[in-house]
Amino acid sequence: MKTHFSRIIFCLLFVGIIGGSRVLMAQESSDSLRISSSFFSEAQYDAWNKLYDVWRMNFFHDCLSQNNLHIDCAHCGGVYMNIVLTINDQGYVANYKIIHESMCGNNFSEKLKICFLTYFLGIDFPKELRNLKFEVHLGSILKC
Repeated sequence: MKTHFSRIIFCLLFVGIIGGSRVLMAQESSDSLRISSSFFSEAQYDAWNKLYDVWRMNFFHDCLSQNNLHIDCAHCGGVYMNIVLTINDQGYVANYKIIHESMCGNNFSEKLKICFLTYFLGIDFPKELRNLKFEVHLGSILKC
């Protein structure tokens, strides 16, 4: 009886360690996804990370420039938006809800909101992200 109990404990610890390493790996892959790692598969994380990387490389810095924003520790510690995206079965954003926004500690201007969202509202999301609702973090915050 005691060895049976020990085996159960060992199995639970083993599953916890393996599961914990998967969670850690998923969190390291992107800090832009604000959901439980058990909700998304690795393929879904990869699909989101590809979209986010395109946005970050091609749109984020343009949004900052167009709004005369510069992120630095002295004047502006971050420009970011947390939103919930609902993706339909066709791969388009069916709905979104802004949860939080910060433009150097203030609310976003309408121009900045539009700039942040335009890419995501106009793309065809990959099949891995269809029929899902999830929260994402767009932008950057400095740790000063």
